[in-house]
Amino acid sequence: MEKRPPCTFDAGAASKTLMLLNAVLHGLVRGLHTRRRLLVSGLVLTGLLAAACSSSAEVAPGSPQGPESRGLATPVPTPERAQSPGPTNIPRPPTPTPLPTATPLPLVFQEVATLAEPREDHTAILLNDGRVLLAGGRNQFGDVVRRTEIFDPKTNAVTDVGEMVVGRASHTATLLDDGRILVAGGSDEADVLGSAEIYDPGTDTWRQIADMNESRFGHAALRLDDGRVMVTGGTGRSSLVPNSEIYDPETGEWELLGNHTRRVFQTAVLLPDGSAFVTGGSGDTAYQESAEAYSPITDAWTRLEPMTYGRSGHTAALFDDGRVIVIGGIGLTESGNVQTHRSTEVFDPVDGIWSNGGRLQKERSGHAMTVLPDGRIFVVGGTDDIGFLASAETYDPATDEWTTLGEMHGPRLSHRATALPDGRVLVSGGFTGSDTIASLEIYDPGR
Repeated sequence: MEKRPPCTFDAGAASKTLMLLNAVLHGLVRGLHTRRRLLVSGLVLTGLLAAACSSSAEVAPGSPQGPESRGLATPVPTPERAQSPGPTNIPRPPTPTPLPTATPLPLVFQEVATLAEPREDHTAILLNDGRVLLAGGRNQFGDVVRRTEIFDPKTNAVTDVGEMVVGRASHTATLLDDGRILVAGGSDEADVLGSAEIYDPGTDTWRQIADMNESRFGHAALRLDDGRVMVTGGTGRSSLVPNSEIYDPETGEWELLGNHTRRVFQTAVLLPDGSAFVTGGSGDTAYQESAEAYSPITDAWTRLEPMTYGRSGHTAALFDDGRVIVIGGIGLTESGNVQTHRSTEVFDPVDGIWSNGGRLQKERSGHAMTVLPDGRIFVVGGTDDIGFLASAETYDPATDEWTTLGEMHGPRLSHRATALPDGRVLVSGGFTGSDTIASLEIYDPGR
């Protein structure tokens, strides 16, 4: 095995590392990362600090994975939590307090059920029969949740459907062509996971499958047109992961792909031509502006025109006409200040050009997003520059305008929004700024 050259100090790289450190810590103080995300912040910083070493050269796209993705590090300890043993010298970020509003927004959500266990940083995915599978996450003590539950929108009832093989949070969940659910990666209380498992709704059972080639946290996943599942980016045990891999349900194997821009907390959307379109996140710069696409046909990554603003904690959705809208997030202003975005940007894959989209009614990052059956885009919760948000709004692609809907019963971060077949939206779990949430709320546009 080829030995890694000794690390030598590079002043420019060190300066960049300090900038990234400052940006991540700023996010912690502002509430972008909750107390549960101190773990991943440490892992991300571990990878970013490698930029200060001149031997950590960027690997060209398409080349074999670089050595920076292979080393293992001592797992980052779980941050201090109430009623949970662990280190006591890790300060928690202060809980932001939202400013009072002159005119409170109307309450437009209905609380319909309560989970058996509070959870945040979980997944909530629509099954083929219209029910919603809620898997993993972290509870009020910061422990990972193995329990899985299903919400039935016909009865508004929640049913316990057993436990995952491995408890995990901040993982991905992807619907396979045959109706099963692939869950991959994430983290437990002290480590980043490379394991994966499949849930079969026909038998209500979980089965562990082959591990990924890389452990990943804060990655993105999407199902390709041929039924395979692509997992991209994220952070590993010691550094940001510079590659992607594909799971083939027919063979049960993972295939490692070539390298791309290193990033975590990015978005991934499947374009009409079958390409995987990836934007933003945090990486070699604190807030990535870059965009790139992977073609399964050519098995290659292509760098595209960057966004106007770097973004992390944003969301992205596909329009019916094939364009992609990128929504909110946190990033830098033209003057270099960190702020939460009200702006949106729209990418046209035909001409490869970005344009400005309609501005959100409220700046937000870390929000939940889903596409409604009528094509409108629904966003809810998250944080602004002051605190946690309870408000929701929708975007109409036909008018390029956002409309405020009203509020949930309370603010949520690290929650999920799932569009139901009947046009309603299920909002599940999350973090209020002080507590992990067990309640489920429904938004009904017909009410």
